[in-house]
Amino acid sequence: MSTNNFQDSKNGIFVIEEYEPLTYEEWLEGLDDGTMRDNPEAEHLYQEYAEDEYGENLTMAVDDTIGNIVADLESKDYEVTQVTPYDYKVGGKDIDGQIGLRLENGYYASAQVIVTTQRDEQFMDANMEEEDITKDLYDFVDEQGFTEYTDDKSDFEDNPEYHLNEVLHNVLWSGDTYYEDVLDDMLPDDKVVLDIVSQYTTPLKKVGNFSNGEAVYEKA
Repeated sequence: MSTNNFQDSKNGIFVIEEYEPLTYEEWLEGLDDGTMRDNPEAEHLYQEYAEDEYGENLTMAVDDTIGNIVADLESKDYEVTQVTPYDYKVGGKDIDGQIGLRLENGYYASAQVIVTTQRDEQFMDANMEEEDITKDLYDFVDEQGFTEYTDDKSDFEDNPEYHLNEVLHNVLWSGDTYYEDVLDDMLPDDKVVLDIVSQYTTPLKKVGNFSNGEAVYEKA
């Protein structure tokens, strides 16, 4: 059991674990003069080193992981474009649109890759570009029965972008359905990308969520 650390995602929780710092013995052996073994402050200095290493080690792990994912995708003739430092789009081949990869730090530790499928991306693009965003969004929510978001269409008219984001985060990317439950709704290229992402990350699923903020994760 642990505090909720990762964002839920119906397409899977793919975790990038930070590299472990050197052990105390490895750290001592790596010092040049060998005098630190007799230093009463050695353990304190090691703890400072280990804490300082966390951010750098996570950055290296993220860079290595996304580098491997991108290289593997490109070796299969996909086109990968870095849109922002944290967002990538996968296109090419027979993809009708794009597949999204978004890097997100864990709340306390590690990081994750959030995958949005072609249908997810198409829904976002359509609603962001259509003039009648309010109608499209409301109809989608109404058709899917997501009545917890609003029963009043005027709510969408007042602030459609806010409600769009609510739907995207809580319906498309989150919820009680996970990777194995939505495979049948995925196009072949979605499955290829998810398979590659899973090879270079640690796939998890949340099996319990509690009101005190704790969660139970297990390997998917």
